[in-house]
Amino acid sequence: MSEKPILFSTPMVQAILAGRTRPPRKVRPNRLQSPQDYQLLAQRLLNGIALINQHGCWIWGKAKNVHKYGSLTWCHKTIGVHRLMYSYVHSIPLCDLDEICHDCPGGDNPSCINPAHLFEGTHGDNVRDMVRKGRHGGPPPPLLGERNPQAKLSQADVTTIRLQLKQNLRQHVIAANFGISQSQVSNINRGIRWIEQNL
Repeated sequence: MSEKPILFSTPMVQAILAGRTRPPRKVRPNRLQSPQDYQLLAQRLLNGIALINQHGCWIWGKAKNVHKYGSLTWCHKTIGVHRLMYSYVHSIPLCDLDEICHDCPGGDNPSCINPAHLFEGTHGDNVRDMVRKGRHGGPPPPLLGERNPQAKLSQADVTTIRLQLKQNLRQHVIAANFGISQSQVSNINRGIRWIEQNL
C-alpha cells in the first residue's frame, strides 16, 4: 500500500523557507473597516438583546460566559459583547480599549450591553469598582471596631484602656475589668486591633 504524498501549498513552502514550522495565519483585524462591517455588527448586537429591564439595562439573551457576561464570535474570536458594543458606539478599535466596566443604575448587571451603562477603565479601576460593589466573589472585608456586631468594646472603652495602659495598669487587670483577654489588651496597646482609622 503506497503512502499518499504530502501536498504543499505556497504559504506553507514560504513558511518553511522562512524557518517557521507552520504557515503564517491571516491576520484579521478586530476593527470595523467597511460600512458592511458596521451594519453586520449592529445587526448582531441588536438581535442578541432579549429585553430591557426596569433600570434601562439591555439584557443580552444569547451566549454568556460563566460570569454571566454576554459573548459573541467576531473575526474568529470570542469577545465580550459589552466590549463590542462600547467599541462600536465610540468607534474605538477593540485592541485600543482597556477594560470595559458596568455602572448600571440598579446594580451592576454583567449581561447588560447598554452603552450608557458602560465605561472604560484600567484593570485596577475595574478591580477597585468590583470590590467596592461587593462583587469580588470572596468574603466581604471585615467589619472593624464598633461596626462589627460581635465587638465587645466601644470606642470609649478603647480610649479608657489606652489611658489605663499609659498609667502602667497591668494588662491582665484591664482585661478582667472589661471582660476580654489579656492578649486583646496587648493587641490594642500595639495598634493591631482598634487602630485609630477604625475608631
